[in-house]
Amino acid sequence: MKIEKYKNFDLTDEEVFHTVIENFELGRPDLDELKAFAGRNPRNRSRFCLHRSVNDRVHEMIIAHPKGAYVRPHKHVGKAESMLILEGEADYFLFDDSGSVESVVEMSALGMGKPFYKKTAPSEYHSFLIRSEWLIFLEVTAGPFNKIETVFPSWAPQDEEVQQVDQYMKNRFAVLGNTSKPQVSHTEKLI
Repeated sequence: MKIEKYKNFDLTDEEVFHTVIENFELGRPDLDELKAFAGRNPRNRSRFCLHRSVNDRVHEMIIAHPKGAYVRPHKHVGKAESMLILEGEADYFLFDDSGSVESVVEMSALGMGKPFYKKTAPSEYHSFLIRSEWLIFLEVTAGPFNKIETVFPSWAPQDEEVQQVDQYMKNRFAVLGNTSKPQVSHTEKLI
């Protein structure tokens, strides 16, 4: 059964729900539904857009990704981005323009003893590696959304390049080692 609506959200593509009202609240059951929606689409991810239009000045999104999801490194031209973890754990990467790791921050939901919030400056390549079964987070950035303002580097494989993505993910895990504590120097590359 195809879902076209959830509460006050309309499905706008196979993994994105946009709100149709201004004032609303979300709770734990809604996050569970978001994970269920993610499990029913090809990329196993989903989001609630808390803004009504791609033209809104502020974009707030609650996003669900499963463990093993590939989040291609990218940057946003002229736009900062923030991430607040609601559930799960992830390693958040910043890269220089050549793909070298500049920093890794171990993150988790509030109350788990790690940072739960990360702000990324405009035009910094970033990505994250999911450590938990699910990662649910609030992402906030400036609108309006314009696809050409999201830049993907040539050193990171495209989503469709399955073998290259698999190798890239293995390399990321190898760089971090088998512990939850990243062992990354400022000059190691993940590719």
